[in-house]
Amino acid sequence: MINEFKDLYSIFERKYNVDFEKVNKINLNIKLPKVLLELYKIRDYYKQQTHEILFQEQDKLILLENLNLENERFDFLIENQGCFVLQTENSNVYKNNEYIGPLESFIITYVLQEFLFDCNFTCSCSFEMVKQKVKMKPLWINQKYVNPYNKFDFYLIKNNSFLLNLADIEETMFGTNDEELFNEIKN
Repeated sequence: MINEFKDLYSIFERKYNVDFEKVNKINLNIKLPKVLLELYKIRDYYKQQTHEILFQEQDKLILLENLNLENERFDFLIENQGCFVLQTENSNVYKNNEYIGPLESFIITYVLQEFLFDCNFTCSCSFEMVKQKVKMKPLWINQKYVNPYNKFDFYLIKNNSFLLNLADIEETMFGTNDEELFNEIKN
């Protein structure tokens, strides 16, 4: 189970070959809440290694150079269709001045969602069917994202595949880079 952002490090290492010894040496010369700074350092490291930008699959982490840090509360994430922008202040997250929750919990949910949608193969599926076919390890259970009424449950399957179950609205998404596993889940 994930309890804090650092618990995601092993997944970053497996999924994106992130070397946290090198990440920790990156100095971005910017003052941000600790967990947000870590996220930007991971993005910077990955971009240096691959020339690709992480955290743009579903909702988009605003590019570091585009952050407006003139005020205590600043925008840091844009919903994928531009329907809303999220702000952070004092390690809290806000949407349209409405408190969403603590920044670290939000970032964990965001990153897990990005892990899933950054897979080569994604599909909607039945949670009960997946439970019968494969072993799932609970990662982050009963957590909220932007809508406080929907609870997100994330599971890890075979070290690098992800399942997101939104039991409240009976929606389940699966993501993997393993085509054989994808075909097994999809069918």
